[in-house]
Amino acid sequence: MTINVATAKTNNMLLLNKNSNEIIIKINLDTLLPELKELVENTIKTTIEAQHQIEPSSTQSDLLTRLQTCKLLKISLPTLDARIKDGSIPCFRIGKKVLFDEVKVMESIARKRGKNV
Repeated sequence: MTINVATAKTNNMLLLNKNSNEIIIKINLDTLLPELKELVENTIKTTIEAQHQIEPSSTQSDLLTRLQTCKLLKISLPTLDARIKDGSIPCFRIGKKVLFDEVKVMESIARKRGKNV
């Protein structure tokens, strides 16, 4: 014995067969595809919005060149070189290029000022 349950609104059909314990669902693709499209679009939109809301951590910083560091600290290149040499301003090298981690530079300056006060 088969029982048909149809919904006129969406043209979807659910067939129940009591004898073989089967459920057969017929779905009209014309109604399913827009729903799937909306679901995928909403999922993508939510994912993109979530990624934009993630702010960089406070430990993430920009890398600065020697000139940028001088401008940031309002010091000359010879003064910067002296601070690099005495270790009061941390830096690292990539090939011949000297770079500065902005957060670490500012932390070292803050520590130095704290000791002088």
